[in-house]
Amino acid sequence: MINAIIANYKVISVLGEGGMGSVYLGQHIHVDKKAAIKSLHKRLLSNEQIKTRFLNEAKTMSGLKQPNIVELYDYEENDAGCFLIMEYVDGIPLDEYIIKESGPIPTENAIKIFSGMLKGFAYAHKKKIVHRDVKPSNIIISKDFKTVKILDFGIAKILDDNNRNLTKDGTQMGTVYYMSPEQVRGEALDKLSDIYSLGVTLFQMLTGINPYAKYNTELDIYLEITKKPLPNVQSIYQFASQELNAIIQKATQKDKKDRFQTCEEFLEAINQIGNPTSTFGATIITTPPTTVGTPVGTGGMEFEPPTPFWQNKNVIVAAVLALIILAGGGYYFTRDSPEQVASAETIVAPDTTVSTPAGVPAATQPAAVATPDISAVDTASVQAAPQSVDVKMSVSGSDLSSLSNRIKEESARILSNNPFLYPVGVRLNLASMSFSCRFEERSAPTNLIKLGLYFGPENVGCESCEKVLQNNAGSVVLASQNHGGYDAQVIGIR
Repeated sequence: MINAIIANYKVISVLGEGGMGSVYLGQHIHVDKKAAIKSLHKRLLSNEQIKTRFLNEAKTMSGLKQPNIVELYDYEENDAGCFLIMEYVDGIPLDEYIIKESGPIPTENAIKIFSGMLKGFAYAHKKKIVHRDVKPSNIIISKDFKTVKILDFGIAKILDDNNRNLTKDGTQMGTVYYMSPEQVRGEALDKLSDIYSLGVTLFQMLTGINPYAKYNTELDIYLEITKKPLPNVQSIYQFASQELNAIIQKATQKDKKDRFQTCEEFLEAINQIGNPTSTFGATIITTPPTTVGTPVGTGGMEFEPPTPFWQNKNVIVAAVLALIILAGGGYYFTRDSPEQVASAETIVAPDTTVSTPAGVPAATQPAAVATPDISAVDTASVQAAPQSVDVKMSVSGSDLSSLSNRIKEESARILSNNPFLYPVGVRLNLASMSFSCRFEERSAPTNLIKLGLYFGPENVGCESCEKVLQNNAGSVVLASQNHGGYDAQVIGIR
């Protein structure tokens, strides 16, 4: 196909391939204009029914003129095959953006993207067109989020109407994750099925993973879709918006009459976020946080945003202590840079020494510190040894996500009670999904607010680990391990 001329467009390269065919980048031979050219697979060209449906898709798309829907330029059928010539969008599919670049998408950006999606689907629904295959891979976005385009109207209908005999066993799994209860039951579909699928897509945008990704068979997924509500987004990613979680729960109600009835209503609920007069949240059926694991190969990742300094109680304690000391003689803190540790086996954390400011006895609490008497400074106490404290931590989980949550919660509880503690004797064992350490009291605040377990697929690397370290200056890697196709690190967050 490369260099072939299709409807005045020269085929330049392959953009993507799928079960129905391939998509190519085309350049107009007379004017400076690019196009995405979708061709029907050669093995399907002899099937007149499929060819007719491919043409019907072209007719459907030709009637859609809206900024958030990819535009159809032309349709061509010749000896080489059947082709849709469509608007080319210089962007990235939403699923790739989540897996490779963002992980959980911050609320503000998620709203920008999703609002464009809802506007496009609202327009299509008014045209009495149901997409039937709503999922992140059918959405393409630009890096600045100003361009949001919906792809592949009609493809899901082709697949559904052909009784799945166009696909090999298991190939439907990429779509079933987003199906509505009525869709998995084989019932007639309307726009409310798209709204359910949009709710699942928003869940993945906020958490980085699909809520049904841990299930391996269609039967298991069908049972979850038809019987159980989606988990709370904060059970997957603690910084996800609880207001958007309420909206997701509404959109994914099992009984479609309990969902948003239009995309406009869906969008209005999102626009009301932050409005103190809105009563939307009070009408939403929500579920308590549950733990959903991240299966091998799903690409789920965790991210930690930087902690605002005014919310970090250890920074405040250290600042108060520093001011008191400076007032008494201009003494200052110095601290060695923590050493990073990396090993594929169980890790023991380094013994990082933190020097003590002159005149401040070990484990001094800021509120009890008086202005130091310079003449009474005991030079022997300047490098006081760490104090012996009996603070131990031992947690376990059923999977990476649950273990990560346990580590964060328990370490935050311990460190919030004593800002002078530092973890030593760190033991990470992903084979048994367990973690343990003890906390040693240092002579100056360590500024640690919690520990966290972060992970990513080994073929991509722990991108979330890198982002945590970039966003939280002074954070330190305490343990590293590879297990089950994932790279994981325990990081002390400052």
